[in-house]
Amino acid sequence: MAQPPIHQRRFTDGEVREILKRAADDDSPGALPTSGGLSLVELKAIGKEVGIDPARLEDAARAVAQNQEPGFNPIVGIPTVLRYERVVDGELDVALMAPILSIIRRVMGHHGEVSEVSGSLEWRTKGGSVQRLVSVSSNVGRTTIEGSANLRQATVGTYLSGGLFAITIATIGVAASPSVVGLVLSAGFLATAYVGLRAILKRVLRSESAKLERAVNELAELTSGPSE
Repeated sequence: MAQPPIHQRRFTDGEVREILKRAADDDSPGALPTSGGLSLVELKAIGKEVGIDPARLEDAARAVAQNQEPGFNPIVGIPTVLRYERVVDGELDVALMAPILSIIRRVMGHHGEVSEVSGSLEWRTKGGSVQRLVSVSSNVGRTTIEGSANLRQATVGTYLSGGLFAITIATIGVAASPSVVGLVLSAGFLATAYVGLRAILKRVLRSESAKLERAVNELAELTSGPSE
């Protein structure tokens, strides 16, 4: 099930502590009373009282929310689906469609496919190892900017090709040295290969995450106008 937008979420006590810890770049500031959850607005109010920059706190909230997304893969230890969202005041101006598309293509680094429906814009890439989607739509005086990337195919391809190669080498090693030492060395090689493949995926993840977040933030600034 899709997670609610960051501005509509209520964070649990544990999430609140983690958010404050990340935003303050230190231990959680003091003990917090048990509650029925806190919204982002309430979190910012608490952060203001203890001197935490609201922007840092919102970034921390997004990071914590991201790790709770269904896209987090416990096997590889990283998310395989990334999502970013911002909601700003104001309706989408059709005159901004060209600048919006220009920002998306420049930041994401792909031409992509574009569709426009009832004043909403949707951009996506297909056919590669990473599927990307950025959409901008308005409803009741507010504009929602969403960005997502699906790395599941990239994950499967990386582990399938790299894993088969590692298993082949390990099998050859065991055949060449059918002993306890050979088994230990082969197991160690497989473990090292897993760590290496995970590092490759983490680099891809960081790159895609940075581009998505930058695109969503730039689009939010563009569509919200000078008053945001």
